[in-house]
Amino acid sequence: GYPVRDLYISDVNLFCPVGSDEFTSQPFSATWVNEWGKQSVDFESMSTDLASVPRALWAIVPPHRKIKRAAVFHDGLYQFRPYIAIPEGQGRITRGEADILLYVACLQEGLSPKDAERVYVAVRIGGSNTWHAHDKDFGV
Repeated sequence: GYPVRDLYISDVNLFCPVGSDEFTSQPFSATWVNEWGKQSVDFESMSTDLASVPRALWAIVPPHRKIKRAAVFHDGLYQFRPYIAIPEGQGRITRGEADILLYVACLQEGLSPKDAERVYVAVRIGGSNTWHAHDKDFGV
């Protein structure tokens, strides 16, 4: 099985200013169980580009539909990672853990395992720059 189970992401409400590719989420929460036990995170309002899908491709891959909650959750994990503590002595969430959570969230949102794997592989290939772009925010 996967190292994550019982993932729950609350409803995610978004708004997008006219002409923008960025959405803003209202606060939401998520819980899951991993090897350290139950994890719970309350996310503040934040900017998100959903699954980094350019607006020109939204007709083909509409990120604001099927994988909206998964994508916003994943963006929150990347953006707020230093504040997402796992039990004492275990450190903070890693990029790999955040990406696995995206995969599990995609499955829960109804993506086929094949499509969820495509999303996972894409974020593993293309997510490093975004992950590290937030390093300066946290003094890394």
